[in-house]
Amino acid sequence: MGSSLRRLDALVSTWIVVGPMLLVIGSVLIFSTPGVLPVVGIAAIAFGGILLLAALLGKVTLLAVQAINESAREETPSIGA
Repeated sequence: MGSSLRRLDALVSTWIVVGPMLLVIGSVLIFSTPGVLPVVGIAAIAFGGILLLAALLGKVTLLAVQAINESAREETPSIGA
């Protein structure tokens, strides 16, 4: 796996952890006393949802690239054969 794919994998792993945390924190903040905190909660929920969707898309991309690499290795004939 190339360095860019390793970086994407690390980034996706971070998004998978941070996204649900923001969803939970935002859900708790929504039900706090009226003021600024419910607005921050809504923003945290929105950002957490975006991170989860980005993580899903990134994971699908990683798996697709790995599948393409593996199929290219299988189809490449060896020189000695």
